[in-house]
Amino acid sequence: MSNTLDLHLIRPSRRNDLEVICRSAGDAMTDGEWVVKDPVQLNYFFLDQIQHWLFERMNGSFSLKETQQAFGDAFSGAKISEQQLLNFCARLSRDGLLSESLSGEKLSQRQQQQKKRSLHKLPLSLMAVRLPGLNAGSVITLANLLFGWIFSPLCVLIAFAWLAVAFCFGIQFFDDIVWALPSLANVGFADIVMLMFCVSVVKVVHELAHAVCCRRMGAECKEIGLMFLVFSPCLYCNVTDSWMLPNKWKRIAVAAAGIYMELLIASASLFLWYYAETAILKSLFLNLMIVCSVSTLLVNGNPLMRYDGYFILSDLVGIPNLSHQSRNRTWGWIAKPLVSTRQNIGSQSKVANSVFLIAYHIASVAYRVFILTIIFLVCYAFLEPIGLQNVASVAAIVYLVCLMSCFFFAFIPMLQHKKRQGGRNWVGILTVLILVCGVAYFVSSIKVPHSVNTLARIEFNEVAICTAKASGTLEWTLNEGEDVREGMPIARLIESDSALEKTRLTNKLQLARLRVENLKSRSGIDPDSRIELPSAESELMGLRDEQAMFDQRQKDLELLAPISGMVVETLKETIADTSSDTSSMKLATWQGSALQKSNRGCAIEQGETICLIGKRNDWKVFLLIDEQKRDLIFGGEKVTLRTSLERNKSYVGTVGKIFTDAVEGEGPGERQFRAELLLEEPIAIGFHGAVGKAKVTFDEQTLWTTGKRFLQESFRFEF
Repeated sequence: MSNTLDLHLIRPSRRNDLEVICRSAGDAMTDGEWVVKDPVQLNYFFLDQIQHWLFERMNGSFSLKETQQAFGDAFSGAKISEQQLLNFCARLSRDGLLSESLSGEKLSQRQQQQKKRSLHKLPLSLMAVRLPGLNAGSVITLANLLFGWIFSPLCVLIAFAWLAVAFCFGIQFFDDIVWALPSLANVGFADIVMLMFCVSVVKVVHELAHAVCCRRMGAECKEIGLMFLVFSPCLYCNVTDSWMLPNKWKRIAVAAAGIYMELLIASASLFLWYYAETAILKSLFLNLMIVCSVSTLLVNGNPLMRYDGYFILSDLVGIPNLSHQSRNRTWGWIAKPLVSTRQNIGSQSKVANSVFLIAYHIASVAYRVFILTIIFLVCYAFLEPIGLQNVASVAAIVYLVCLMSCFFFAFIPMLQHKKRQGGRNWVGILTVLILVCGVAYFVSSIKVPHSVNTLARIEFNEVAICTAKASGTLEWTLNEGEDVREGMPIARLIESDSALEKTRLTNKLQLARLRVENLKSRSGIDPDSRIELPSAESELMGLRDEQAMFDQRQKDLELLAPISGMVVETLKETIADTSSDTSSMKLATWQGSALQKSNRGCAIEQGETICLIGKRNDWKVFLLIDEQKRDLIFGGEKVTLRTSLERNKSYVGTVGKIFTDAVEGEGPGERQFRAELLLEEPIAIGFHGAVGKAKVTFDEQTLWTTGKRFLQESFRFEF
């Protein structure tokens, strides 16, 4: 390029409407830092000391050749190449900072390049979609009048003391908070709506805090609008005007204002959650506490993501455009062994600064991948109960492919540009390939702890099932929880026509006995009586057998306790009645538990379970293992159990016998296997049918094995 252009003829001129300020005067951490504000597009650009000197000379009075010659005098004999000057001018032109008349063709090419860059970044912005905003100065003024006092120095000191007290309080009740969190399997639509509502409200307060603090620090919020953060609607405020503030602590205060407000909300929600009585209030304050604490620390306050913590770190270390500089430094470090390149115009960083930038970029990429993995795993857990977990798997793979495509689309042009300045380094390329393969093998061989979370069910160690031996109408039962002895009545059924049947049998027996006695008395003188006597005696014996059967049936209508223990109710499975015959009169069938008083007088069929009897405080525990995880468990694995009745106590045990018969799970088409849990100490508090949460820990598995299993379960790959 430098062979075809004459630097004597190029006199670049910067725009006259740009605002340029130095915001690092007197800062020992940097030699000079200038901010260029484009008042038309509301864009901000950072220049270091060398770039600012070049930018100031681009006023139309000096040619690039004159600037190149004056560069050595200004920077103690340092040299700048023609290519570096042209690259810097091209960057200023691309950002729209130079005064130039663009033809329609050039303008179209620039717009196409901007669209191409935005398409490359599209996958990165799917989790945070921002809509065009509006000027909301009146809203910010009102918010400043109402809540501006929160950012006064005295209030900030009091707030930090309050946060310290809340932190100590939260540590004390940390186990209760963890137990109150619902498992992913138990999260319903109402919980998701509550969470999204809390996220939306909190983010509105968060962004207004930025806007109010920005105004109090001497800058203005130019734009306010709507965005969708992980598909949840919330507010955003454009406070980039704070970058023009010369005092870095004021800029840090503006960046930290949202985190400050969220932590105050989290601390207040912690106390309100602890003292709340109703379930809906507890759920509301718990969601606010989690959203304002965990999400703030993992996302907003984390400097590895380009949110509030990022801008705080950027000001603390004195490196503007930290993300851009760290990316360029890392890519240059990666490309260095592949091609030989010259140094570009930019900050004259020290080696320690370069190491920090490279380490920061690698850590930020790894953390973003970690956060996205967590998001997709949560989506996978939500969709798994309804059989749509593959949707989350496909979305994760597509998103990963898009991220890799963005990397290559951005890295390859940079590599080609550098290659034009030097030849290929085949030794370096081979070395890099070997290192990449070695690192990939090392990472895939890393062993990580592997565990599976399952549900556990507490049951009586010895349980007796009490079933109806005959059909009848329920007359009475004992109440649940009553203690009984073996042979003690626990329920009584009656038959509607038993009284008439008993009277009929009694009368028939009396007549049959009188007839037999009469025939016996006449058999000595009447031959016919002797002939009728055997038939009469046979009829009498048949009636006696019928009477015995009737008495046994009446005895069977009374349920006796087969063992001593405690009466426990059992629920009846509801089966829809598809019969269309409504003309016949039928007794109502019982629902729920037969021990309920509302079921007195309902019909009980022979073989139906009335209740259970088990020995009090003698429990056993079964694990409910999903069918997909069955092949991971062989018996003997370590298990940690927490029951719903003892939140502050954990039980430790091992997996015992695994039953081969599958049972139906809670979800449609879901199958589970029962496994016996052998505990080191017996459960102190429990009831039959109580549930708990169990964590089964396996031997460590490599990342390759874990990933291969995930793909096999998601797509049924065979490899």
